[in-house]
Amino acid sequence: MDSSVHPDDLDLIYTLNNITNEDTSSPLLTQLDDISPGQICPTGVDGRPYCNTTLCTCSHIIKVPLGAVVQFILIDGSSRAGMNHPFHLHGYAFNVMAMGYLEDTEMNADNIAILLKSNKLQESSAPALKDTIAVPSSGYAVLRILADNPGFWLFHCHYLDHHVVGMAFILQVGDPQQYPPVPAGFPKCGDFKPLEGL
Repeated sequence: MDSSVHPDDLDLIYTLNNITNEDTSSPLLTQLDDISPGQICPTGVDGRPYCNTTLCTCSHIIKVPLGAVVQFILIDGSSRAGMNHPFHLHGYAFNVMAMGYLEDTEMNADNIAILLKSNKLQESSAPALKDTIAVPSSGYAVLRILADNPGFWLFHCHYLDHHVVGMAFILQVGDPQQYPPVPAGFPKCGDFKPLEGL
């Protein structure tokens, strides 16, 4: 996660993996086919969304298989001391596996993953179960879930102004055929017709 000044020096922008999330034009769970493929961030060969410029704005969807164990490594890359971003995941409670501070040269997701695997970074033996975590300012947090709740789940900074300007992504768990069916006659965006004579 990061914050930086917009190129036109007009505003502060917030990102996750250099991507500023843009809300989809229709609900993903019920109207996925109505969303233009160009609105969703491109994915690399590993299936993860990527940004090949300094900043991308698109619908930031991270897809994981139903039943997978998913680990998130959140790093506060901002230089604002004291800005502990409270991150919230809808649809899940996550285990807080580790959190803390590292030297700037060690503070990247690949290094943190290596340190965890080699037991050089202490992982909690009794991780707290939470749906919101304050990521330490200039620090990191490692979260883990069992992706057993199919659907589209928002993961966002709980500071409203950060969420609104893009510090969020959508976790897509499973494929549409694994989701509960949309009820017959369920209202859709664009269905509303105003009453005549009002």
